[in-house]
Amino acid sequence: MAHRKKILVAIATVAFAAAPAGASPILFLDRTTWLTSVATLTATITFEGLASPGVPGNYSTASGLSLSGVQFIGPTSSGYFLYTQDPGTASYLNWNSGDLLMGGQASWGASIRVNLPAGVTAVGTDVMTHTPFAAPVVLSLSTGHSFVIPTLNHPNRAFAGVVSSVPISWIQLTPQSSYVLVDNFAYGDAGAVPEPDTLIMAATGLLGLWVARRTRRS
Repeated sequence: MAHRKKILVAIATVAFAAAPAGASPILFLDRTTWLTSVATLTATITFEGLASPGVPGNYSTASGLSLSGVQFIGPTSSGYFLYTQDPGTASYLNWNSGDLLMGGQASWGASIRVNLPAGVTAVGTDVMTHTPFAAPVVLSLSTGHSFVIPTLNHPNRAFAGVVSSVPISWIQLTPQSSYVLVDNFAYGDAGAVPEPDTLIMAATGLLGLWVARRTRRS
């Protein structure tokens, strides 16, 4: 009896963990896996040609930078900070992906805000930090959800991608102790996204198979 109670508690725990409040977006930390969940990729923004060695592109204004229907803004607590940077400017800007976009420092209350076209349900981007490297970045969505993204040591680029069953009108990347950089920003349509009930059933079913296997062995 005690063994059965433990099994029921385990199943209930998995089901609860898989059941987000409302239709939660799904986070991916690998671009290839994220792409398999995207039905239609609308655009990938690389920021190429917007800076040269030692001469960054300055977009530190309220209107920021607009490319392929996407608006990038670099708000801080006292204004704006947003630059395109060439990898030839400094070693810490060379992430083996060409030109990139750099927002401000965490101590300035800085972030990179990205306003998206209507109807976007899939968003993904490379995310990096410097001073220091490998610092966490919070990804916030217009849906009210947020994720902590673990970035990597230079020159390895981390990735953060989400798919959602409801449109995402904006995302925001907020560094916790560093400058934040992005590159290879992509967006599109996720198509069908599993609903929470589907995730619960899948999680419970997998645990049920594991329990059945353990029971047969015992």
